[in-house]
Amino acid sequence: MKLQLSLTAICNVYIMPKADDVQQQSPFQGYILPLFDEMHVNSLARTLLYPRDVCEIFMTPAEVLDARSLARSNNSYLLSIDSFSQFAKYFDQPFTIITCVEGFVDEIKSLVKDFKYSPILVTDGDSGEFKTAEINNAYVFDDKLFNKLTEVSSETGEYQELFLEIIKKNRRDFRNENKYIVGDAVSHNITLPGEAVLVSCGYEFKSIKEIEPSLERKNYVDEMVRVADLILEKQTNSKSTNQSDLILYSPSIFSYLYDPEHRFWNKIYRELSSRKKKEFIKKNVIRNLNYSGMIFQEEEPSSVAEYFKDRVLGNVLAIRKFELRYTTLAIAFLSIANNCPAIRLPNSINFYPKKMKNLETLSKRDDLKGINLFKREFSEIIHLMKDSIGDEIIDYVNSKSRILTLCCDVPIEWLPFDGVPLMFSHEISRIYATPGNTLLSNASNPAQIEVTINELQKVLVLRSFRDNDPIRDDLKKQIVNLPECELDIEIIDVNSESEVIESLNNYDGWILIFDCHGGDGGNESHGWLNIGNEKVDTWLLKNKTRIPPVVILSACSTSSVCGSHASVANGLLFSGALSVIGTFLPVNSKKSSIFVLNILLKLAFFFKELSKKGFGATSWRTLISVIMKLSYINDILDGFESQLSLITRKDRFDIIKRTTSKIYSMEDDWYEYLISEISSKTNKGFDDVILLVNENFRIVETMYYQQLGRPENLIIKFQ
Repeated sequence: MKLQLSLTAICNVYIMPKADDVQQQSPFQGYILPLFDEMHVNSLARTLLYPRDVCEIFMTPAEVLDARSLARSNNSYLLSIDSFSQFAKYFDQPFTIITCVEGFVDEIKSLVKDFKYSPILVTDGDSGEFKTAEINNAYVFDDKLFNKLTEVSSETGEYQELFLEIIKKNRRDFRNENKYIVGDAVSHNITLPGEAVLVSCGYEFKSIKEIEPSLERKNYVDEMVRVADLILEKQTNSKSTNQSDLILYSPSIFSYLYDPEHRFWNKIYRELSSRKKKEFIKKNVIRNLNYSGMIFQEEEPSSVAEYFKDRVLGNVLAIRKFELRYTTLAIAFLSIANNCPAIRLPNSINFYPKKMKNLETLSKRDDLKGINLFKREFSEIIHLMKDSIGDEIIDYVNSKSRILTLCCDVPIEWLPFDGVPLMFSHEISRIYATPGNTLLSNASNPAQIEVTINELQKVLVLRSFRDNDPIRDDLKKQIVNLPECELDIEIIDVNSESEVIESLNNYDGWILIFDCHGGDGGNESHGWLNIGNEKVDTWLLKNKTRIPPVVILSACSTSSVCGSHASVANGLLFSGALSVIGTFLPVNSKKSSIFVLNILLKLAFFFKELSKKGFGATSWRTLISVIMKLSYINDILDGFESQLSLITRKDRFDIIKRTTSKIYSMEDDWYEYLISEISSKTNKGFDDVILLVNENFRIVETMYYQQLGRPENLIIKFQ
């Protein structure tokens, strides 16, 4: 394993305030309260402008934009002072910029005093080489970085010649008129992430305009699409393996807070001075349909001012405003890391927690009535969420992307944007919007990690079932029947959290599988894994043991559609995992075991197939996306064979073989090919087959799984 840090990469570090106590977190989305200071939010926002590579000081804005599409990593780190102290030596690089508020300056200077390469220090006061208030464009650091590059080029060593060649190039000119963009920036958070992509490359907007306030979403969507097109039209290079085409996101609050009659809100209502203010909170904070604009229905301007003078209401609005600002900054980090636009989805997609709870309840029934009610509830949820998003955004996503990063708390992966659920039509990974602290951590882009196939051969399975549990051996039987391969799979039975920690401390591999029962704990409690007689909270594993980069959860409801933000999967990401495969709903043990088996089979054989087709590397996200598609195909064909009796077992295997070849070749028309093959075998029309799929298999077992975290940052090399 090695970190992909290029010789000319700039490490950007922002020192975060520390708050471990849950009471020090904001009540709606879970950001640490010490962040709620203009000093921090403004300082962090300035870091969006920082260059990502020292070579950028020799490039035009257009060249920077294209170069970032080819870049292997984007090194931005949000670290507490304790974390920076622990990992300080990794930032002793030729080009490091550290940004902090004045309160951390003395500690930072003490930690870096023995560095070989002195970092550039940016503060909100006079103690650094730059003040955050001075960072108003992408060119501010050019002179300083050039001087550092000159110093490095004077050192003898194997890279001296490279650095000497770089400094011979012509520096970029801040006065170049080509930096100006045709069009205006918009004074609204919905366009900031996309604008940040352009401005951080050196482009500038000549003016800023307001969005016409409206209860409708059209004005907002039009401006997002306009800014997105500005980015896409200027890109001429293909994207890097670990970059997405679009970020789809929706800010949210904790799921239980979408109930306007929850005791949390009732406590606030009792402190308000009028019923109008209560209704204001319901419409503008809890149930704001579109893009968080506020609706006033007062005739007198002085009446509007009274809302903001109210102590309780004013605090609610101030806190939520800070949360939305930090959410926008997190998405801007993601957009810059992926060199792509961000499209915000309307708030209303988050408004269905009760229906999600009902869906989970129905998913546990195996009687015919219960199954039909489950399908009906699922279809209603899909219809409501698609209607919330709207055709314009759906059409834009279909036409402009094939790889997506999702940042939201609801399963938009299920929505058929292009006739097939998004989780199969696109390559997808997802991070949650709550809690805010985890969002910021996941959105900042750590260095890409590169591994070889051989490093992924060692797999640890931690199993925990009672001896008489009928599903105890389901996964083990699948593993035992694996074809002979190079995988080294160890199964360890654990009966307590301490045994989990001990097993992980003795494991140095990359892939961990939990095989046990799990639960979501409801929408106000932490999720858990049933280990022996204990309900293990994965959030509490942080700093107790090493969590491997990849975790696969063969357990129920580990990232539940009706659970809280504190899910099992989110806890594992918080505790150190890079990628987690979680479960939306309770899963069938035998089917889950087959799903895990398919991942292991692809580890053993898929990479060899890609290598034969000329691929030199791929990402973990791509691997799981391929496995998801193959599993989805098998679910549908199993239904056509065993449920509808329209194809034979031989037909099924023939179709799988041919469609699999399409998927391995990364061809986008695999689904149309699948439908055509079924049409041929059943003598039914193409549209008739699609109708059968939609009526009978709108949701299948594979759709109970999701890929969380930053799996795109784990790159697997074939040679």
